[in-house]
Amino acid sequence: MAWVRIHDGAMTHPKIVGLSDRAFRLWVWGLTYSQQHLTDGWIPAIAIPGVFVRSIKDLVAGHSWDSVEGGYRIHDYLDWNDSKAVVVEARQLAKVRMALVRDPELRKALRDRDQDQCRFCGIEVNWADRKSRGGATYDHVRPGGGDTLDNLVIACRGCNSRKGKRTPEEAGMTLLPVSRFVSRYINTQTSLISSGLGISSSSGSSSERESERKPPPMNGTTDPELAARAGDFCERYAELYFKHRRGARYLPRPALDYTKACELCQVWDNDRLERLAVVFLKCEEPFAMSGSRTIGQFAAMASWADDRLREAEAS
Repeated sequence: MAWVRIHDGAMTHPKIVGLSDRAFRLWVWGLTYSQQHLTDGWIPAIAIPGVFVRSIKDLVAGHSWDSVEGGYRIHDYLDWNDSKAVVVEARQLAKVRMALVRDPELRKALRDRDQDQCRFCGIEVNWADRKSRGGATYDHVRPGGGDTLDNLVIACRGCNSRKGKRTPEEAGMTLLPVSRFVSRYINTQTSLISSGLGISSSSGSSSERESERKPPPMNGTTDPELAARAGDFCERYAELYFKHRRGARYLPRPALDYTKACELCQVWDNDRLERLAVVFLKCEEPFAMSGSRTIGQFAAMASWADDRLREAEAS
């Protein structure tokens, strides 16, 4: 059900105060018609009840309605009411929420798998944000494909709006795959139903743990050795963070951290990368201090840290 919004000061607005009772009823009827049929404020002339025909000129003369081809348009309608696109999106999200409310196991599996990260851009979504691009939404990978774990992903509102009622391929977007290592890194024990991959705990022999570090690649990475190095660096970065940030705990962003770690490992070896991370974690550069010193921030400043380290080594 869609709802019409009428400002609480509308009844004292000059355009409304001067209307006859019948013209006022037509104005309200037009608002409800547009929301019911999701016309974004357009009213076809043929739909207007005959009893109101004589009142149309009053609304047009008072600039409450604008005369357009084939009918009329409610003046500034979208300034006060939601568009068809917004209403349709809200209904789709409500449908998904209801499916998840009725199936708490599905909801838990979805959030455990995606770790509250957008599966398209990797940012951490905000479930309390109902308006901005960073707010959390659910998206159907294949529109009309059903409310199942293999067809549902967590997405930020910005990516969801960009994708629309299209598949990722049709929208020119990439769906970040789920990595066994990333899930193990955050100690998630939920089964990855959508990919058919299980998640092992971090206990066991070193050889067993090493075998677990061969995850499905992310962002085009296909080298298992590189993937394992990236995973090791994510773990080591958390240790360095604790050591050099006065005991603070690092809050992981699995999908984004792992992707950035892969990029870093392609440029520097393990020893150099660890030394660069220490330089970054201890520095007082404004960019580093303005954030929470994530791996993503480190990746942006790694070259800068390398220059600082070279200067220190040369002195």
